[in-house]
Amino acid sequence: MSEQLNRLLQKISEYCHRGIVLGFSGGTDSALLLAVIAKLREQKPFPFAAVMMHSAFQSEQECAEAEELAKQFSVPFFRLEYDPLSISEVRNNSRERCYFCKKYFFTKIREFAAEKNLFYVIDGTNADDLTKYRPGQKAIQELGVRSPLAECNFSKAEVRQLSRELGLSTAEKPASPCFATRFDYGMELTAEKIRNVAAGEAVIRKFVPQAAEIRLRIDGNTARIEVSSDQLPALQNCQAELFNELRSIGFKDITIDPRGYRSGSFDHFQTKKADKV
Repeated sequence: MSEQLNRLLQKISEYCHRGIVLGFSGGTDSALLLAVIAKLREQKPFPFAAVMMHSAFQSEQECAEAEELAKQFSVPFFRLEYDPLSISEVRNNSRERCYFCKKYFFTKIREFAAEKNLFYVIDGTNADDLTKYRPGQKAIQELGVRSPLAECNFSKAEVRQLSRELGLSTAEKPASPCFATRFDYGMELTAEKIRNVAAGEAVIRKFVPQAAEIRLRIDGNTARIEVSSDQLPALQNCQAELFNELRSIGFKDITIDPRGYRSGSFDHFQTKKADKV
């Protein structure tokens, strides 16, 4: 057993005696926690539930993949529906949007945990997340949600490495933040806009490898495509076909960002604007 796995097993075992609810997205981080929890439950069963909060911000495919993972590990899976667009700060895409969204859905998960008599609520925050602009972290802390990966100081690279060691299919899965992150701050969010972005990214995905990072950013009236830098030449070679498919969805002004994919590019842009004021 690797030192990393042993450290994570010990950390999560601290919560077992009172029951655990995992806020589960099916991404690399929460999938690793699910696998480790399944290992612990094989040694000694304890109350547990994996809960996915589903809204317009996640695709049906993400939900299906998350449920399939839970089935593979034979753990209880629950899908709870919620409408973040009913929250004005989320609908208006304020800079603190993630705080209000996380506050809402982790409150719902806490209520679910109380109904099931499960004490601990945990999530997949890793150590790298604590170094980035993540207003949702404040809500997580306020609600007493535990983050075993961050508490064990696991970076994203370490999460992926341990996932490989455990043979998890999610080890190389690209990050998939909610679709609200594709829109500039202050732009009103609607279910239709989000559906169009989801459909647009599904189109882009047809032209690049499944592991490639992609984003379709809505920058004013422009749909700006970001892909991993190594995929830029291939995407530019099929630009005409790609743009035609995106226009069929409803996008008109389309561009491929020559700088490539950049995590949190809207955050960087807003920070630069603030620095100039």
